[in-house]
Amino acid sequence: MTAVWDNEDQRAELMNQLTDKEAFTEILHAASETVSRFEQNELSRFYQKLRDRIRQADKNHLLVLEHNYFSNMGIKSSFHIPADTNGKPDSLCVYAAHAYDWVVDTDAAVNPGYERLDFIFSQLTASARERHLPALVGEWGAFYLGKSYLQSARHQIGLIEKYKLGHTYWCWWKDIETQDYFSSVISRPYPQVVNGQLLSYSSTDGLTCQWKEDKTSPAPTLIFLPDLKAVSPEQIRITPESSWELIPLEKGSKAGFLSITPTGTVRSLQLK
Repeated sequence: MTAVWDNEDQRAELMNQLTDKEAFTEILHAASETVSRFEQNELSRFYQKLRDRIRQADKNHLLVLEHNYFSNMGIKSSFHIPADTNGKPDSLCVYAAHAYDWVVDTDAAVNPGYERLDFIFSQLTASARERHLPALVGEWGAFYLGKSYLQSARHQIGLIEKYKLGHTYWCWWKDIETQDYFSSVISRPYPQVVNGQLLSYSSTDGLTCQWKEDKTSPAPTLIFLPDLKAVSPEQIRITPESSWELIPLEKGSKAGFLSITPTGTVRSLQLK
């Protein structure tokens, strides 16, 4: 198997065979029992011990918990949320998943298996929801300098938006802003803080966003904008209408926020 993986042509043929969801799922299923046993025993005990020590000194900060390596590629994570002294799951935990197609770190990463990626993101989302944890995709993409990854990057950010996942992008290097995907995928408008519940959003064509506001909260919804000067009032359509303003991020930065005053209803935004 190692010899096949080390041969670029044979590896590509193997990945083509694994674009079928049923075949891909069957392979993952063969390893899932071993992975689950590790997560529910050794990893869960480790997180419990770590949580207990941290909470002795700090009861206010979030615990960011990652899954095992093989869950990066689609095996559903199943570690137990560390509990407090009363046996209640710690409410300040975040599920920090990584999501990578099997071709990551190879030349084939420019053309990943989209069905595999769809399955991987659906698995990590299901795992988070079953444990009632907010999900942060701490690593995805790994698109290295000098190649065209725009199509792949757009597909993966589309999955992050579809499942309303938080995310950070891996990795960074000097001149990363010259990459073809950077300005439309990484440095893009998105809802950073929403009054109420985020219902949906997409940056496929500008930004569309829908949310249900909390009638009791006066806090504004904040839409991150990478370049305030690139946005004109004619491009902003908010329904139902309310007052809004553009707020600079900090002195010397071209980025900022579109701050939208709440009305206590279901809202939508189109930013072209």
